[in-house]
Amino acid sequence: MILCLVAFPDAVYRRPRRQILAGVLIYGACVAAAVPVVFYSELFGLLDNQIALLANTYMAVFILTFIVIYCRVVRENLIKKLIVVFVVIFYAATVYMVVNALRSLFDVSDVYMGYSPFDVVWFAIISALLFPFIFYMNKTYLLEYLAENAVRHIMRVLRWVIPLTVVYIVLMAYYSAYNTMQPLVCASFILTAVILWIFYGMLLKESVRHKRDAASLQEAQIQNFRYEKATGDMETTRRLRHDMRHLLNGLYQIAEQGDVEAVRRSLREAISDVARVENRDFCDDRVLNSLLQYYVYLAEQEGIVCSVSAECQKSEISPADLTVLLGNLMENAIRACLETEGERKITIRIDRKRSNFLVQITNSCAAVRATGRYEMNGEYVPAGAFASMRRDGGHGLRSIELIAGKYGGEAGFRYDAPARQFTARIFMRSGAD
Repeated sequence: MILCLVAFPDAVYRRPRRQILAGVLIYGACVAAAVPVVFYSELFGLLDNQIALLANTYMAVFILTFIVIYCRVVRENLIKKLIVVFVVIFYAATVYMVVNALRSLFDVSDVYMGYSPFDVVWFAIISALLFPFIFYMNKTYLLEYLAENAVRHIMRVLRWVIPLTVVYIVLMAYYSAYNTMQPLVCASFILTAVILWIFYGMLLKESVRHKRDAASLQEAQIQNFRYEKATGDMETTRRLRHDMRHLLNGLYQIAEQGDVEAVRRSLREAISDVARVENRDFCDDRVLNSLLQYYVYLAEQEGIVCSVSAECQKSEISPADLTVLLGNLMENAIRACLETEGERKITIRIDRKRSNFLVQITNSCAAVRATGRYEMNGEYVPAGAFASMRRDGGHGLRSIELIAGKYGGEAGFRYDAPARQFTARIFMRSGAD
């Protein structure tokens, strides 16, 4: 019970975790204090099978009561609760297996005839030895894993944990039922348990590492976008100063000639051009609109024709993720257009319906570099189908795919060679994660 409750951060509990743990400990103490009533049921004249039924019912009620408590006090997704339960169940199975191995070695005469006080001592010792290990695992790896990963990623690990744990317990129950828990069999089960614990630990640790690497890559890309934006802003300012100098010189020459109407007309056109660039509203989402303004302006400065259709009042995608997503898409699109002879065009479509968020960008593209891992038959394929065209390599498409997956969606990419067009289509659930 304690192990189930330490695998979540304090914020997900309905009451302070210390109070919950104290209540659980008191509940467990009361249950333990009532155990002698079951152990000494012969005082009430019960038969052996009745005693066994009473004991099993007693434990079932205890477990079910805790499940209710667990589900009520922890405000977290059921999948996350489930993976913690299975890890704890496997810990209990490991303790049971080790105790039975010791019983087969030191208490052979009474291995299959119920538990004696000597067995209770073994359970106490083995539990005390293994508890710190699983406590540390739940408190560090499992806690960090549940906090860092979305439900969709946890399901992948759960597909391994549930079958392996169930198979292990079923085989253990089978051998126990047919009285074949000999030392060699017990040793095999213990070795299997050790291997599975190492596997579970590596699975959780690798998943957390992968998540951190993706976050580090995202942060690096955000910093790169900020640097490029600052560089672009400085270049824009230099160009504006240059254009302003020519404008003022022209106005001065016109004013010298006394043509006031021409001066007014030139100023009106200049003001209109500035307003057209700065006040273009593509959608009502502030972050998304700013990103579109910035990248569409960059594209148009390079002579690229942009067509934008953005139906999005407010996106629940985080600003950081939006920056990386749209930044990668537009950087790739602009770069591909600049390497294409003839028509250079980018078509942007952004749509949000209920919790679904769709981004589709089509751009002119002379060629792509395929990895050969997927067949290019006009269908949408994963990022792994394309290799970076940049000399220093790149992770743009992979980053787009990671962000789509973070929000329970997917990213697909397609190259149309006859039309010389590359399309990126990203679907996300904006309420996920």
